[in-house]
Amino acid sequence: MEQQVRAILAAEVNEYDAEELVALSCIADGPDAWFAEAVLSAGGRLEVTAPAAYAQRTTTPVRVLWPKGASR
Repeated sequence: MEQQVRAILAAEVNEYDAEELVALSCIADGPDAWFAEAVLSAGGRLEVTAPAAYAQRTTTPVRVLWPKGASR
């Protein structure tokens, strides 16, 4: 299933001009991170929303993945 979703994401992302492609993601583990990777692979930019306030409010640990090519 993961490979199918990644393929769909890549196909959709590649429909856009890389210079104009900007994605917004929390890059959570799973499809959020796959989307971020697809955008970066296509030459787009990534804006990350950090769920830190949620983690502090609920004391739930947050695992953030930094896709290859992303800067912190």
